[in-house]
Amino acid sequence: MSGDRSEVVTAKPVTVEGLEKSLGAAHNKPDAEVAQQLSGLRLTERLSSTRLFFWKAKLPGAKSSQALVALADASAFLDPPAADLPATEVPDIAEQRRIFGLTLDYLAKTIPKLPNFFATRITNRYDDSAPNAERAVDADVSSSRPWRATGSYSATVFYREGKEVVDSEAVKARQLEEEEKSLVTKGVFGPILSTVIGDASRSGMTWSHWEQGVAGPVAVFRYAVPRAESHYEVAYLGLPGKDKSDAPHQYSSYHGEIVIDPATGAILRLTLETAVDPSLSIVRGDIMVEYGPVEIGGRSYICPVRSVSISEVRTVTVLRKVDLSVKRFSAYRPMLNDVVFKDYHIFSTEMRLLPADDSTPEEKSPLLAPHSSQP
Repeated sequence: MSGDRSEVVTAKPVTVEGLEKSLGAAHNKPDAEVAQQLSGLRLTERLSSTRLFFWKAKLPGAKSSQALVALADASAFLDPPAADLPATEVPDIAEQRRIFGLTLDYLAKTIPKLPNFFATRITNRYDDSAPNAERAVDADVSSSRPWRATGSYSATVFYREGKEVVDSEAVKARQLEEEEKSLVTKGVFGPILSTVIGDASRSGMTWSHWEQGVAGPVAVFRYAVPRAESHYEVAYLGLPGKDKSDAPHQYSSYHGEIVIDPATGAILRLTLETAVDPSLSIVRGDIMVEYGPVEIGGRSYICPVRSVSISEVRTVTVLRKVDLSVKRFSAYRPMLNDVVFKDYHIFSTEMRLLPADDSTPEEKSPLLAPHSSQP
């Protein structure tokens, strides 16, 4: 290796059971020591959010907490351990159709009735811990090397009339720039569900398995959408010299899992793994979104509570001389976003009836004063 290359660090594979044993044995150890231990591992099974939050609460500090979150997020697209699979009989075709029919009804009737609301979206970013290390072209870096926390930012996300809008004024310009250089999960409050279910319905869905949910077994279906049937668009804005209007993008083939509450048809978890054209400078753009009950305006709704996005991108450096410029492409580099949605609030316009005084004739009529619950 040349002198400007870092030594490749390979993480040690571990099962969920093995990880939990390590976490139990790490009790009373220093935060930095636990963080270093966790950063040297990679999971071979998916660590559920329930297990993640349980162990995160027992860790000694911020460094070990960040390391555990990155470790869990990198496992988001793996199969769960056998212990998380209930011994429930495979439903027959009629029952599978009933469950999926409930989901179609849920998307058609429940999602459109979501109120106008706003929530806080907190994004924690991670990238490759050894950015200059050489690797094979087909190496799965996101599962074989440790992650490094690189920053955190928050934004207010508004959901109004079925559309998702980010309050860009509340986010610093630098944070917006950083966000645009990573894979951002948009449309999670409804549009992404309709897109995936619509594409999957035309392309075909198959039964996968039951998983143990918070309130009982949940149904898991698999789907695969070819590019010709896809309405999911991938774009990467991180190339120097390009703006949003000129960013490379395409409809991509994709596949994944849909986790459904068999009693209501509500979608509780969605994974979306893409097959992206390398000419876009991005070869991976995978997204996982988890949904759960949140209170908005005194009522309970199923909304996003957490998401994970993993991308592998490359950047380009432009070397300029007097009359010549040369582009040099770097190796593909993995990036990970851990996103939490919290603090849901109703967004509405209230009208307050104010009594008039006798100061002027114009003020002798009641006044309707608009009042917004926007912070």
